[in-house]
Amino acid sequence: MRGKHALVIAACLLAVSATAALSATTRRSWKPKATAVIEVRQPDGNLRVYYSPSGVVYWSDELPIIQGDRLVVHAFVSTGEATLKKAIIRLDNKELKTLTQSPWSVEINTAHLSTGYHFVEAVATAGDRTDIGTATFMVAPATDAVLKETIAPKPPEPTPPAPTAPELVCRVRSTIEAIDQALVRGETIILKEPTLFWVQAVPAAKEFQYTLERGGKETFRSSSIPIPNYLRLSPRQPDGTGLEPGEVTLTVKAGDGKGSFGPPAVVKIQVVSG
Repeated sequence: MRGKHALVIAACLLAVSATAALSATTRRSWKPKATAVIEVRQPDGNLRVYYSPSGVVYWSDELPIIQGDRLVVHAFVSTGEATLKKAIIRLDNKELKTLTQSPWSVEINTAHLSTGYHFVEAVATAGDRTDIGTATFMVAPATDAVLKETIAPKPPEPTPPAPTAPELVCRVRSTIEAIDQALVRGETIILKEPTLFWVQAVPAAKEFQYTLERGGKETFRSSSIPIPNYLRLSPRQPDGTGLEPGEVTLTVKAGDGKGSFGPPAVVKIQVVSG
């Protein structure tokens, strides 16, 4: 009888051990997998585009980042059934920020970085397990000779000629009534949410172009946009798009589709945080 009891106890111990091992294996299977992804935007918030022999492309790790551009580091983490506790973003072995909720991203102003190579890490913790995703990038000055010859800091866009058709007058309107009334009165517009604008022009106008300026310096120039069409402007959003707070000048010119443009319609915009 004692031998049978011993066999039963041994079998129970083996079963408990196997269950514990299986449980431990199951817990270990939920180790997080972190990936650090870099997104590059121009100072005005628009995505940076480059020219290559194959055409226009967005940033990839074989391309330099122009000093002064905005770099957004995203922590993409797969956790299985575990809960993502936090993600630490590090730059050149120094912690930038500890994230505990969405959005799992941090913006870096490359104007403050030295030229050359840099290294970012996304250190993710789920449960009691940690994983690290890494990425590298190179910062180059906008004046770099090779950069200027091989990569355009922004797509070359047509420059509208000086007004040659005084009859192609236009004015900027908005789909938001309060803003539209302020536009009619010629007042400064307060931009505190995404807003649609449209161009009211004479029947002969077929297109329009617009520019954005800060402090007397042009920061963006559009290509020709057919009339009718909407122009969407927005304050800075969590995903990095939109305009920084401050005063912006919007200038619009209507064209006849044959190269002639009318006088400018100028709107002062005060961008405030959303």
